Amino acid sequence: MSTDKIADLLERNKYAIISCADPRITPEHFLGLNFGEAAIIRNGGGRTADALRSILDLDSLGATGTVVVIHHTDCGMTYLSEEEFHDRVEKRHPDFAGSHPDFNYGAINDPEKTVVADVEYLKSFPTLAENMTIAGLVFDTFTGELKRMV
Repeated sequence: MSTDKIADLLERNKYAIISCADPRITPEHFLGLNFGEAAIIRNGGGRTADALRSILDLDSLGATGTVVVIHHTDCGMTYLSEEEFHDRVEKRHPDFAGSHPDFNYGAINDPEKTVVADVEYLKSFPTLAENMTIAGLVFDTFTGELKRMV
């Protein structure tokens, strides 16, 4: 997807981008954004459940018109299953694991599927779906290609 098409999608007007904390993933660069043009919310995997509080906070401070969720290829969150994350956290942080046995770490099997699921998660909140455009993209870490999934 070209930068011009992305710019049309975002309309450069009060938007937030949810993306992975991977240092190779710099949406402000590959989307051609200027300083301060968008709120960038980053977390492991670019998962929306982790970003929801920030989206609500930003929208409370000033209407957020567009939310773009970006997942990417070769994401570290694809290296382990949810069960493997649980096992590793249990070994490294037993107090946390013991008090949060059902914690969801956000493992990603297929970024093209999880970005759709994450967009659907945000759209499951009626006031978000009614008041915001919510889109999902996958960034190819190797080629730099952006693919719109939702």
